[in-house]
Amino acid sequence: MPLTIHAREGAEVASEVAQWRDPTNPQPAAPQDAERVRAALRDPVGLPPLEQCLLPDDHVTVALAEGTPAAAGCVRAVVEALVEVGVAAERITVLAGNETLRQVAAEGLVETPAVSVVAHDPADAEGLCFLGLGRGDRELRISKQLFEADFVLVLGPSRPAGAGGAYAGLYPEFADLATLRRRRRLANIERAGDAQRRAENNEAGRLVGASFAVRVTPDGAGGVAETFAGEIDRVDTLAAEAHRRRWSCDSTPEPATLVIARVGGDRDAQTWTNVARALDAAERLVDEEGAIAICSALDETLGESLGRLVDSDDLDRVAAEMRNDNGPDAWAAWRLLCAVQRGPVYLMSGLDGELVESLGVTPIANLTELGRLAGGRPSCVVLDGAQHVSFDAAIDGTAVAAEEPFV
Repeated sequence: MPLTIHAREGAEVASEVAQWRDPTNPQPAAPQDAERVRAALRDPVGLPPLEQCLLPDDHVTVALAEGTPAAAGCVRAVVEALVEVGVAAERITVLAGNETLRQVAAEGLVETPAVSVVAHDPADAEGLCFLGLGRGDRELRISKQLFEADFVLVLGPSRPAGAGGAYAGLYPEFADLATLRRRRRLANIERAGDAQRRAENNEAGRLVGASFAVRVTPDGAGGVAETFAGEIDRVDTLAAEAHRRRWSCDSTPEPATLVIARVGGDRDAQTWTNVARALDAAERLVDEEGAIAICSALDETLGESLGRLVDSDDLDRVAAEMRNDNGPDAWAAWRLLCAVQRGPVYLMSGLDGELVESLGVTPIANLTELGRLAGGRPSCVVLDGAQHVSFDAAIDGTAVAAEEPFV
């Protein structure tokens, strides 16, 4: 059943906020999160049992994509399943999409130290391999850890149908720096359609030979709601449908005077990209004169694009400068700029309050302040796990100025 969103009186929401868990103290992963992954791996869809898909002396690379909920527990469950079917721990590599995710994965594998846990470095030419030529004779390059593996297992989050294709989470996430810059550049994002990006992702994924995937549908708190494992195309279809059931909204209430968007998940989920996704969802629900409050544990430093917003007195000029930005925070900075231009934005985070203010955003120190803000509003909407929420195109067909680069 699609997500249903209700507007409520601010006083009611304020009472609820007082009972919330402090977002800077994330809830530990539940044991059932890992068990859901194990259960999916015991009965993969579209493929034989895992032990028949590989040989004991295969070198296995687990591609751990950004956004995977309960990442430590999920990667531990995958590694345990591989070891149970006879793969030696020292022949398993977990390739994380970034350093923060690598640290999270390593924490989940403290009892299996023989497993190699590394972070992808797109700037390391020696760590990349040439896959072939894509459309327009464009070179396709990807991590050597994936290219040289005997068996690749892609572990990542579920996504809306069509968002990046079956190989999203593999490419361009583990591609070379030139590809990442091209895909992140805001001007290119506007020109390239979803179909074009999916085609490139799929072409690279097939050249790698990755056919086995685990997709995890998040719950509102950053845990695991559902898990699918098996043949990558079938898993992508099943996971997209599960994502739609849990996170797609096909109707909206009257615009609210305040939207509180909560970014769920552990520290690897507390990113500027997820804050931007939460802003994108909240803007669909807020009144023209209303405000958005992001509730997070964000403690990520500013990149080049976000740095442009610091103490800026000319956002139109900043917007023009951003069009050629291609860093990891380019899209997030664009979404924040658009939100600030629209109306008041509040942010509860682990960032310094003065830094938040310099971005044109009002800092919120704690849940007490957030509750006070809600209590003064006639109508309020709360979005849990706001970074996952998507909207039916029939509700709002207006395209944002720049789509997210990895979809």
